[in-house]
Amino acid sequence: MTEEYVGVKFATKFVKKEKPINKNNENLIAYSKKLYSLNMMPDYGLGSSGNLSFRTEKGFIITPTATHTNNMSEDDLVEVLKVDLKKRKIKVIGIKKPSSECFMHWMIYNKMPEINAIFHGHWEKVIKNAKRYKIPSTEKELPYGTKKLGNSVLDILEKGKFIIMKNHGFVCVGKSMREAHDDIVNINNMVKFNF
Repeated sequence: MTEEYVGVKFATKFVKKEKPINKNNENLIAYSKKLYSLNMMPDYGLGSSGNLSFRTEKGFIITPTATHTNNMSEDDLVEVLKVDLKKRKIKVIGIKKPSSECFMHWMIYNKMPEINAIFHGHWEKVIKNAKRYKIPSTEKELPYGTKKLGNSVLDILEKGKFIIMKNHGFVCVGKSMREAHDDIVNINNMVKFNF
C-alpha cells in the first residue's frame, strides 16, 4: 500500500449513536481477529488495515476506521444504511466512523445481490505475487476509499471471488462470511505449498 492513510473521504451522518444489533456481529469480529492473527490486517499506527462486512436487511455492518482489530468489540461496529456517492455522504448506526472503504463495499453489495460478505485485507505476500499465483488484479493502483477503486474492483470480480487491488490489498467476496473465510484459507494453503 503506497498511499499514506489520511482517514475517510466522506461525511458520516449518525442516524443513531449506538452499536448496531445483529446476531452475526460476533462472527464478523472473530473473522477479523483471525485475519489479523495471520498478518492479513496489519497495524498501521491508528489501527489495523483492512475491513470486513456482511449484508443486513437495512444495508451492511462493517468494521470501523482507525481501530486496532485485536481490541475490537461489538461497540466498534457500524451499520451503513445509505450511501450517496455523488455527495460523498453515508448514513449509519454506530458509535465510531465506518471503514474508509465503505464506498467499495456498498458498490459490491449494490451490484452483486448474491454476495453477503466482503473481506478486505493487506496480505503483502499475495499482493506482490498475484501474477505468480494467477490471482486477478486491477490494472493500476488507485486511491483508497474512492468510487474509481470500487469500479476497478467490480470490473474484475467476475474473474474470481478473490482479487487483488494493485499495490493495495485483497478483496474476497462470498455468499456468507464462512465462504469468504474458506476461500482465503484455500489461497493461504496454496501460497504455503507453492512458495
